[in-house]
Parts: sequence; C-alpha cells; structure tokens
Amino acid sequence: MLCLKRVIHPTDFFQCDATGKTLFYGDFYYEDNETGKRIDAQYYLNQKMQLRKETWPYNEKKEYYTSDREYRADLKRAEEEALAAEILDMPINGHEADNRSKELGTYQGGF
Repeated sequence: MLCLKRVIHPTDFFQCDATGKTLFYGDFYYEDNETGKRIDAQYYLNQKMQLRKETWPYNEKKEYYTSDREYRADLKRAEEEALAAEILDMPINGHEADNRSKELGTYQGGF
C-alpha cells in the first residue's frame, strides 16, 4: 500500500525508483509499505491523470458532434429513452389495479 510522505530533513535526499529523479527537502513522495520503493508524488499524479484521460468513457462523443444542435438533439433522445425505460416502474398515486403491487407500487405483469 502506498503512503504519502515528505522529505522533512534538509540533509536527506532520496531517489525515485520509477523515474530516477532525486527527491530533496520539501518534496512529496509515495512509499510502498511492502517493498520500500519510493515514487515521486508529482510523477504519480501525472500518470494518474494520463490514465484518466485515456480511459474517459466520453472521449468518442467529444469529436462526434459538429454543432450544438446535434448535441442537444442527441441529449434529448437519450433523456427520452431513459424516461421510457423507467416510466413503468414509477408508482402511481391512487391507482388501485389488480395487476399492481400495492406495497411496492409496481406493475406485476400479465393480462
């Protein structure tokens, strides 16, 4: 497990095991409890942000839309689909049909 630490003594300096960078007084680093390896905190943060950018699920959509009108139309279509998917599960106030669960307020199916 990585623990965030800081070089607190002016005479201490460490090497980052991932990059080889020298860590001086005031620098933050992560230290692995099991192996004792040190990783520069800035390097770790940069790697984490790069991974997020690469695996962001909406990257395809960013280049797909050529105008604001297309984006709004697609957003409206997605909202309509989401509402259509959940509309049958919504409870209805005051509706006492035989095919509805009175406790749950959901449709039981069958005609």
